[in-house]
Amino acid sequence: MDTTITSSLKQVGLSEKEAAVYIAALELGQDSVSNISKKAGVKRPTTYLVLDELQKRGLINTVTNEHRTLYGAEDPSKLHGVVAEKSRALTTVLPYLEAINNRNEIKPRVRFYEGKNSVLR
Repeated sequence: MDTTITSSLKQVGLSEKEAAVYIAALELGQDSVSNISKKAGVKRPTTYLVLDELQKRGLINTVTNEHRTLYGAEDPSKLHGVVAEKSRALTTVLPYLEAINNRNEIKPRVRFYEGKNSVLR
């Protein structure tokens, strides 16, 4: 597997195993988990978990054929959607993060006093 492709997919937000499984699914087309795991070099139980995560992201599709479920990779252009989704999430949360940024050294303080003696001190 080309390490340049894997590192680029990692920058997009996929883990190393997710990248390996996605590339294997692209190369194989619709195929079984067993064949995808062999091609990707990932253990079969882990491949099930990775395929499930990739399917949630919209990068893997499934076809049920009699007693078997076959997995296939979606069009690589869908990776733009993954990046756009992350960008939208960051855009949504960024104002809140900036609001709680703790850089201002001079902060107003609120004090509560109970009774006349506390106020006079």
